[in-house]
Amino acid sequence: MLTSHTGNKGDYNNDMGELVLIYRALQESSYSANHITLLLREGKIKGRKEGRIWLVDLDSLKEYEAEMSEAGTKKFDPTKNKEELEKA
Repeated sequence: MLTSHTGNKGDYNNDMGELVLIYRALQESSYSANHITLLLREGKIKGRKEGRIWLVDLDSLKEYEAEMSEAGTKKFDPTKNKEELEKA
């Protein structure tokens, strides 16, 4: 059964780009296999799970990595979530 990156069974996302196995994504990224899997489970990058195998949307992974690189140390700002909660 197909599982989307959000973990909902049967929620197949057709708008994904090139899907690759994690070992291929490792060659294109500086992230570890465990970190890529975490990003998939949290829905931060696109992909899907077929059985026990994760398939990664390579474009989504590259976009995420570029965003994190551009954010630099801002991504670790502890006040970020506090400010967002106060706005709500």
